[in-house]
Amino acid sequence: MGADQDVPRLRRFLWSGYVDETRDALRLMSYWVRSAVSEHTHEINAKMKRFLVLIDELATYLRLNQASVINCCQRYWKGLPISSSRAESAVNALVNARMNKLWQMRWSPRGAQRVLQARAAVLDGRLKAGAFHLAA
Repeated sequence: MGADQDVPRLRRFLWSGYVDETRDALRLMSYWVRSAVSEHTHEINAKMKRFLVLIDELATYLRLNQASVINCCQRYWKGLPISSSRAESAVNALVNARMNKLWQMRWSPRGAQRVLQARAAVLDGRLKAGAFHLAA
């Protein structure tokens, strides 16, 4: 199986929240690319080495963030939002208005960060649960 077939497979795994299967597929893809690198010219090797770096970065991201990867497929079928783009847009508009002096007051970067942390804690329920800590 080549990378042209594996990439859509990886996308399906991630869409369905199958992190372990995605990491296994990345491991196999990495093995396939590493075995093919020495058989080709220098120009192709550079591209394949870059592809290996991207595979390794994705595998590292998945290892570090496995608990926060959501099952988009399940959320989609339940009618739940998949993207946080609406919330991010509202936060960006608020921060831009304050930081660009469109209002009378201006936030410091540290103050803006704390307001955003508090707002995120309200939205995801951490503030109500008492599990909210401000970062420095």
